[in-house]
Amino acid sequence: MNKFGKIYASLSSVVVVVLFCLLVFLRNLPSEALVAFIGVLVGSLISSFVQYAMSEANMRQQLRLAALDKRLQAAQEAMTLWQRLRVANEKETDELDVLKDCKHWWDTNSLYLTAEARTAFLKAYRATGELLVARARHADWEEMKALSAVIDRAAPIIAESVYLPPIGELESGHNKTHPNKKDA
Repeated sequence: MNKFGKIYASLSSVVVVVLFCLLVFLRNLPSEALVAFIGVLVGSLISSFVQYAMSEANMRQQLRLAALDKRLQAAQEAMTLWQRLRVANEKETDELDVLKDCKHWWDTNSLYLTAEARTAFLKAYRATGELLVARARHADWEEMKALSAVIDRAAPIIAESVYLPPIGELESGHNKTHPNKKDA
């Protein structure tokens, strides 16, 4: 709960205590007036709390949507760079340029990826540099094959990080946990 929520909860507690004191000390007032006054106070408390809760939920939802949009964009850029890494490794050309582009992209966008996608992209990026060095020193085939496998593993992890269920599933309230799993 943020600072405003704590203040609101404290203020609500004070109002409830005041209402209780009014009931105890003001027995001589007409009961209809006292009940009306208490009703107005309780109604205002309820409506202000609902308004506060709705504004908090709305703000969180807007932040999620903004982050989702940026996450989708970052994942697409990561996939594009991953594809460039694969092509550069297969043709053994432009690897240094691609590594520079990956470093620049990593410095400005890595936090938008999920933790798993971020780790996979970083491993692929580093494996590409290691593969470049391994080729230069004429490393054995198994070492280069293992580095290539690290690079290959990044794509499905990045793609899965932005998985969204189809709209029909969202509307029906029936979400799958994984795109390849079938319902029983």
